[in-house]
Amino acid sequence: MIVQLTPSWQLEDERDGNYYPVPYLVNRQSGEAYGASTIVQCYPSWPPQPASHAVRRMTLKPGRFSDEEKAFIGRFIGGGAS
Repeated sequence: MIVQLTPSWQLEDERDGNYYPVPYLVNRQSGEAYGASTIVQCYPSWPPQPASHAVRRMTLKPGRFSDEEKAFIGRFIGGGAS
């Protein structure tokens, strides 16, 4: 599954060699993938933070995601997503 979070970032579990579908935060420009606990600075105005916190911040706007996408996002951040 791939969930577009912002124009620059997506959450996906379709990585090469990924035998167990674990979600990763992916920078669409560089192709780099980050696990939930990896410290990342997604935007210059955002502080460095665990990728799970950045994803939570990207998903704050209610009603943007389907129930299936919310469940997938929840797997990454460790709980439900708005």
